[in-house]
Amino acid sequence: MIKNQNIICLSFSDWEKELPSNRFHILARFAKHNRVFLFERQIYPLWRDKHRYLHFLSVRKKDGIFLVTPGFYMPFNILNKLFYLVYLQIVIVKFKINNPIFWFYNYRLGFVLNHFKNLLSCYHCTELYSENWRNRGQKNPKKVALIEKQEGMLARKVDLIFAVSEYLKKKLIRYNRKTFTTLNAVDYDLYCKSQKPLRHRFGQKPVLGYIGNIADGKTNFELLFDIAKAFPDCRLVLVGPVNSRNPYLIKLRKQKNVVFLGQHEVNELPNLMRDFTICLMPYIFEKWMLQAGQPLKLAEYFASGKPIVSVPFESLAEYKKLVYVGKSSSEFIFKIKTALKEKDSKLKRDRIKIAKANTWDARFQFISEIMGKELRLKKQKWVNGTRLRT
Repeated sequence: MIKNQNIICLSFSDWEKELPSNRFHILARFAKHNRVFLFERQIYPLWRDKHRYLHFLSVRKKDGIFLVTPGFYMPFNILNKLFYLVYLQIVIVKFKINNPIFWFYNYRLGFVLNHFKNLLSCYHCTELYSENWRNRGQKNPKKVALIEKQEGMLARKVDLIFAVSEYLKKKLIRYNRKTFTTLNAVDYDLYCKSQKPLRHRFGQKPVLGYIGNIADGKTNFELLFDIAKAFPDCRLVLVGPVNSRNPYLIKLRKQKNVVFLGQHEVNELPNLMRDFTICLMPYIFEKWMLQAGQPLKLAEYFASGKPIVSVPFESLAEYKKLVYVGKSSSEFIFKIKTALKEKDSKLKRDRIKIAKANTWDARFQFISEIMGKELRLKKQKWVNGTRLRT
């Protein structure tokens, strides 16, 4: 177990606005026995970031974590790096941080390791942004190449990489042999509450439910519209923040059987899920998404025991008997019809069993053990007078 350390997390986070993600669960557990400093993404001088202006160059504490807002984003790369390094140094001096553990989400910040001594450095890779940009039709190949270069540089520099899917591990292990698969998991004690009896808060009709970000690039709005049209006698309930201008979103809002509930506190989500009849994973049918994705909500849905209908993620191969997979819009709709007829109580028990075996506590224990082993190895190398990094 990692204890009594200073952990500096460099991320893309907007901690107070985003849905609780894998980084929330990992950092919250680190914070129980360590000081954790989360550097959020820099502020973009636009209206969408106006809620963060009050936190400009501030350090505040929430959920046991020190939240740091490192100023405004500057379009000039050299100035941006300099400003980031200066503010990082200020925080290190102010809080008397000695030899921190660096925990990376932001692939752009690998240069930090050139300027600060550290006890250990880790990259928790949740996606490869270069592949996402390339496969989403990015028209600037130089930008894609730069992102790929930055991701590779970070992967080479860090001591350890934790990848959220086997696909990502295979991609990253060519840069760093100390790459480990750490699949997303579930806070079972919280999400098991979704197993409670229905309250019918959405009426007596079957409920097709989705919980997550409703945003361009990953959410399949056309598929959701097709679902709404195909099941007029069901409620399509969408829970989460909406950030999209997709034309199908406008059409969705006009459907009488579609309910947008917006963002809710994480503690409220299981009580919403308990009224779902079917849990949906309606993402885009894009190869890059289906290869690398291992959605956080899968284990959370499993904890409910309810039928799940998903697009064909490669990571679902081992769960093919427990998840209904649709490889096209028409097949997705057919699978919903099949799931609505599910009667086998054993399927519910098996889903819950999977959730119990994949908790965030167990995942964090695995990560912590790998980190502890690497720390001992580095300490031994130091004692022997060899280089810390080989």
